[in-house]
Amino acid sequence: MKLSRSLMLDISSSELSADERAFFEEHPPGAVILFRRNVIDRFQVAELTHALRDICGNNLIIATDQEGGSVVRILDIPFSPSTMALGSASDTSLTQRVAAMTGRGLA
Repeated sequence: MKLSRSLMLDISSSELSADERAFFEEHPPGAVILFRRNVIDRFQVAELTHALRDICGNNLIIATDQEGGSVVRILDIPFSPSTMALGSASDTSLTQRVAAMTGRGLA
C-alpha cells in the first residue's frame, strides 16, 4: 500500500488547483477533509467531491468537521445545536437523532 493512501489531506480552496490535481493524481490520498474555505454551497461541494473521487477513486473518504453550534462548514443544511447544548440536555436519544439529521444533510 502506498503511504499516501494512509493520509488525510486538505485542499486550498473551493476547487482543486492544477498543482493539487497533479499531486493527487500521482499520490492519491486515502481521505480528504473539507474546511470552510472549501465550501460555497452543497452543489459546489458535490462537484468538488465528484472531482476528487474521479482522481483518487471511489474509496476516497471525504470528511468535514460539522459539529454544530459554532463549528459548521456546510451552511445550507439545517444547523444543529452545539455539542455542549446536547451534552447539557443529557439525552442520548436526542443526540443520536441530531447526529442522524446532520448525516442525512451531508449525504
